[in-house]
Amino acid sequence: HAPDPVAPSGARTRNVRVRPMEIRTELGVARPGDTAWPLAVRLALSAVTTHTGLVRHWNWLHLMAGEALAIATRTAFSPAHPLARFLWPHIYGTQQSNRFGNQAQLVPQGDFAQTYSLTPEGLYAYLERSSREFLFEMGNPSADARRRGVADCGLDLPTQENGEALYRLMHRHAQRYVGVYYEEDAAVHRDHAVQAWIEQLHRLLPHAGIGALWPLSAAGLAELLGRIVYLASAYHESVGAQLWDYQLWSGLHPVRLYRDGRRDPLDVYQRLVNTNYLLQVIRAPLMADYSALALEEPTNPRRTEQARQVFRTFRDELATLQQAMEAGPREVWLLTPAMLEVNINA
Repeated sequence: HAPDPVAPSGARTRNVRVRPMEIRTELGVARPGDTAWPLAVRLALSAVTTHTGLVRHWNWLHLMAGEALAIATRTAFSPAHPLARFLWPHIYGTQQSNRFGNQAQLVPQGDFAQTYSLTPEGLYAYLERSSREFLFEMGNPSADARRRGVADCGLDLPTQENGEALYRLMHRHAQRYVGVYYEEDAAVHRDHAVQAWIEQLHRLLPHAGIGALWPLSAAGLAELLGRIVYLASAYHESVGAQLWDYQLWSGLHPVRLYRDGRRDPLDVYQRLVNTNYLLQVIRAPLMADYSALALEEPTNPRRTEQARQVFRTFRDELATLQQAMEAGPREVWLLTPAMLEVNINA
């Protein structure tokens, strides 16, 4: 049959929705209409909030992917390597930001243990166990949907399709950049710095799926770079600043639940407000002009200009997508290019 129409956000116009029919918690099995259903819903939302904020945001992006990418990029590439120039805005400040975050949030009296329904010991065990579950495949929303079994399932997936629309631009950006410096797979194989970079990523994150891209081709390199841009910008926004907008409605979307039904202490809510404020501060927009990062090659001015144009083209495509999304309905879940930061530095 003909494909479904696609809105500017990337979402297809269907009307097939998922409704919760059963939730299993320590309360037992609850279904809509049961007296335990409202509390079961709150428990489920609290669990999702905890996993998104602590695992997907802080653990997987900041401590796993971000840290490994920053270390491997700084170690394997010289400042004059073209991939160092491409990756620099996406890893800038990562290690310093993570260090400050850990000092403020991972200590026993820090934000994590004092906000979520976890003791410090439970928090550390939770982060340690979940650290082995990060996959670079999450940086490609289409591949991630296939892995999770939700691709082509016939349901409305507006946020999934929104992410795919953003990823397509990021992947094309990486393809154009790789094409400037690596016209064929052999050029990638001859670049010992690229090989060292991949080996370090695999050593730092042996479970993250880097091995599936080996031997690395030009297309595989562009795929990995596209995933990195998506993780550092779109994915980070979806599990970071966008999540905390919901968390401020703690009466409906709780981060902590007490057995006796008491409300969250004022301190917990203040920490949520503080975190949301921190995450909403504009730092380095993805839509800024990063063409000055292009490698200057006096002996090859044509390639210098080609690299600069890659950054400009990416910015132009983001602006075009932004205009298209602004012309459509403003959905609460919608991620637009103007909302995205270029990296995870807080």
